[in-house]
Amino acid sequence: MPPIDILKNLKNRGFKNAAVVGGAQIYSLFLQNDLIDDFYYSIHPRIIGGGIDFSAGVSMDNLEIV
Repeated sequence: MPPIDILKNLKNRGFKNAAVVGGAQIYSLFLQNDLIDDFYYSIHPRIIGGGIDFSAGVSMDNLEIV
């Protein structure tokens, strides 16, 4: 299901806020579709290497560090 449809479904059910929790692919989908108002990013050490960069294919120009 496209991210916008997920958010529309949640809105129709009365939700006003949602947290997206996942990995690089999930974050990228929401960022690419400009669906994130606030982004809280935490860095955790990698136990198993070879992960996907969460910002691959996403412009970080409009993000503000707070």
